[in-house]
Formats: sequence, structure tokens, C-alpha cells
Amino acid sequence: MKDTVCDIIFLNPFGFGYSGFSHGIATLSSILRDNGINVSVIDASAEKLNSEEVVLKVIREKPKIIGIMGFIQASFFNKEVSAGIKKALSEVVQLAGGSWAGYTPVYILRKTKIDYVVRGEADLMLASITSERGCYGRCDFYTAANLMRRNFSPQYLVEHMKYLMRTYNVNAFNFTESLTLSTRSWVKEFCNLIIDRKLMVFNTPLARADFNYDEETIKLLEDSGCIILGFGFESGDNLMLRSFNKKTMVERYYKIINDFKETSISVGGSFILNMPGENYDSIEKTIKFIKNTKIVFSYGFAYPYPGSSLYRFAETNSFCNLDDVMFKELNKRLPSRQAFEEYINKYNFNNLNKEKIWKVNKLLLKLFDYNFLYNKNAFLYFLVRIFPFCFEIKKGFVYLKNLIYSFLKKAAEFLKIKNLLKKLIHEFKFKK
Repeated sequence: MKDTVCDIIFLNPFGFGYSGFSHGIATLSSILRDNGINVSVIDASAEKLNSEEVVLKVIREKPKIIGIMGFIQASFFNKEVSAGIKKALSEVVQLAGGSWAGYTPVYILRKTKIDYVVRGEADLMLASITSERGCYGRCDFYTAANLMRRNFSPQYLVEHMKYLMRTYNVNAFNFTESLTLSTRSWVKEFCNLIIDRKLMVFNTPLARADFNYDEETIKLLEDSGCIILGFGFESGDNLMLRSFNKKTMVERYYKIINDFKETSISVGGSFILNMPGENYDSIEKTIKFIKNTKIVFSYGFAYPYPGSSLYRFAETNSFCNLDDVMFKELNKRLPSRQAFEEYINKYNFNNLNKEKIWKVNKLLLKLFDYNFLYNKNAFLYFLVRIFPFCFEIKKGFVYLKNLIYSFLKKAAEFLKIKNLLKKLIHEFKFKK
């Protein structure tokens, strides 16, 4: 039998911000396969592959082309992969797509071994399809605001859900597109399709705070399996929201949480700190909002991604240039003191006291655990608040688990048997 030649490999990189497989890669792969192109995918995120392991996979398959995708957070990883492939297989054509390359194409071509950068919507260059991508909002920290907006039809999305249920026995769906619930009519049609077809699924969509809903919409979301609804609240201060171009107010946030309070749907939110204009008063209002609502939340510190208004502000005011923000191992949530010091020394946009911001970071980490516990088991939450030492005991076990994980990882690297111990290490790795 003749070996199948791999025409193109798409790489879904490993890096901060990756909670699942790239829909863009799936779309491009489907279009190419329908047109007789042999496509392979390396999902470094799901397989937890480092750059060297990715290069070895590429060497084994010997593709004609590799498409290196991803967000800017993965630029460091992608640069290492590109260099490794060029060294081992110089004849392979390297394409870069996604925001890690699209906003800085000349810089990427100059600083990496990439041969071509594909800007804009690559699928539109291949075929005419309907997608769900981009954002009509204009938030200053968000690069997707620069993309045009395209929607799936509810029928298209539900058919894909049915396929995944039938083929892979999937019954839970996480919709990470921030405008999944962009219009009330779309939401109602989507929910009714799930209900009418008796799909027993759970789903966790994201939504903007200006999501236009009514009582019927809430009931349909609940009946169609929605269990968590995530919002990009960003701040608990109206002045900061105005500076973000959010076009909503904190009072609207409280209304959303109150409207969903009596349902089976939990409301979650994300927040961002240290945007230009932030002060101690705005930070205190955000903390107060988190304490009052007790929602499950995530948070991060503002990072100037190329293509965003925040990057233009940071560059104009001499906080950074492209060399400072590209090819860095990023983590906007900063639990370690060293990571925090590196960040705040570079990007203290508001000249705030470093020690005070560090204390805010530690407080938010604690509130994250408290609010998570409250939503999981209110009785245990109140018990922990009355007897805080119980919580410290739990953290001690977590610390021990992380210590064992770190020891095994270093031992594996030292003995050069990382692959043999990889499964064992994964069992000890703590995930929130």
C-alpha cells in the first residue's frame, strides 16, 4: 500500500489562554479535505506537547506545508517550533495565521523562520462559508474588535452538536465565542432547536453584558441545558467601564446576576486590572462587587497585545515596543511574586504602589477560592469563613500535590525519561 503523503499540518499551539481546540483550524481542515487535500493536525494544547515534541511529530509526517496558528500568548512557543522545523526540514513551507502573526506580519517574517503570513480570514480565501467570529464591541484591550463579525446559524451549530454527540459521545459544550448570545432571536431559535430535538446536553456560553434577554429567554436557556453563563464584566467601577468603551454599567451587572439568581444557571465573570485610568478607588469597587455578588470569577492584569488600543497607548507612552511584548511566556494572572514584579515594573500604567497591587492580587486569589466554594457548597463556605484554618489545611494539601508534581517533573527531565513519566506526572498536576 502506498503511504499517504501529508500535504499540510495545522498546529494548535500550547500556551496560556487555550481551553480547547481551535475552531479556525477545524474549519480550514474541513474545507481542504473536501477539496482532496490531505490534512493533519497537531494539537499541542490537548496533548501538552512542548516545542521539541511538536517538531518531532512534524519530522515524522514530513508535510509539504505547516500552518502555525494561535493567539499572541503562544508567539514564544510558535517561534521555537518554527526554528526547529526550519533546521530539520528546511523544504517545508511555513505559514503563520491567527492573531499572533496577523497584527505584526512584517515583524514575524523578520524575527522567525516563517515563510508567509496569512492575514484576515483564511477560510474566506478558500471557500464561502458562514462562521462565528469577531466582535462588534470596541473594548480597548481586545484585538478581536478589529475582526469582522460573522455568525453561525442556529441550525448549523445544532447539527454540529448532534454530530459530536453521535460520534464522540459528547454531552457538554463550552462556547468560548464572546458573542454566542448576541441577539435574542438567535438565542431563542437555538434553544428551541435543542429542546425540540430532545438533545440531552449541558452548555456554558459566554455573553456580553448588553445581552438582550427577557424571562422567556432565561427559561429557554435553562430548559436547553445552559448551566453557566459567563460575562466579561471587566470592572466594578462605572468610570473604568466607560474608559474601556464597554457601553454598559455596573448596575446592569447586578441586574443580570439578580435575574438569574432563582434559576439553575450560574453567572460567572471575568475582570481586568491595571488598565489606564485605574486607581485604588476603582480597584476597591471591583473587589466590593466580587464580594457582594459571590460569583465565580477569573481575573487578569492588562497586557498590551499588538492590535489593541491598549498596545497603541503603551507604545505611544514608551511602556513597550514589539520586542517587549512578542515571544514572551505570558500569564496575565500572576500568582508568583517574581512574575508580578516583572509585570508591574514594566507595565505600571497608573504609577500605583507596587506593594498595594501585590496585596490586591493575593486578596483576589483568596476571593476566587472563597467564591468558588460558595457556589459549590454554601455550608462549607460559611464553615470556612468562621474557621479559616480549615481552608489553610486544604491549601496545604494542594501545595503538597504541587510539590510532588514539581519533583517528578524535574526528575523526569534530569533522567531524560520525561515521556515515560508523563502520565504519572499528569495525575499529580493540580488544576483548579
